Amino acid sequence: MRRDVIALLMLAGALATGAATPVRADLGTNITISDLNHEATYWHGDYEDQEVEPGMTAGQQWDLEAFFLDGTQLTMVGGFNFQYGEGGTSNTWYAGDIFIDIDGDAVYGDIHGSTNGNWDVANAFGYDYVMDLDLSDSTFRLYALDETAFVTTAYYAENQGSSPWRYVSGGALEGTGSISYASGYSDADVGLLGGYHNAVTIDTPFLPWSTHDITVHFTYQSGADNLMGHHIVIPLPGAAILGVLGLGSSGWLIRRRR
Repeated sequence: MRRDVIALLMLAGALATGAATPVRADLGTNITISDLNHEATYWHGDYEDQEVEPGMTAGQQWDLEAFFLDGTQLTMVGGFNFQYGEGGTSNTWYAGDIFIDIDGDAVYGDIHGSTNGNWDVANAFGYDYVMDLDLSDSTFRLYALDETAFVTTAYYAENQGSSPWRYVSGGALEGTGSISYASGYSDADVGLLGGYHNAVTIDTPFLPWSTHDITVHFTYQSGADNLMGHHIVIPLPGAAILGVLGLGSSGWLIRRRR
């Protein structure tokens, strides 16, 4: 009996280790998924790292590469300058906000609009929360969203699947927190390509990470690259162990009575 319990504990430890794929201890598990907008060419493929949306200017400065999750700490990594934005031919494109879906109905992918522009529209993208990032003082506000809230779309009409870009108004304030920035990560540091990488880390203890599958979304003002992440709740192996131990104890009691 004792050997069986030890074996189960060792198996549970292996399962717990295998469930996560840590890339770097201070970033956590890579939860990036496809943004569903791609074509079969280099820089526009379905890889997210070294990828921007079809038709957009390629390059590391425009690349949103990965979401990482470590407990309740969410980190975005990319060549894009999250803090100050990146310069285009005649303007600067700024970072947007982080949108969160907890019931699986987020709308994204290869979606086209009619005209270019950052338009304020009612929230029809399926996101239930938004982290409204304030880059001037490295803080954010978390709002619960409904259909009466307003958000701003990404600029390029052919990349409306990258929307929304940022929060405008409405919803209910749920909490506040701080943002930390880092730069200078190498390819080896984060397991990504591109030569240099910036990161934004946000602690989000008020989101239901332990009970809900959660989809997260971020883009910058032009919508030239859309970053999506998906966290899946995995039942703890410990629950299975307790069940097996309970069955084992019952069997032992039956044998004793006999």
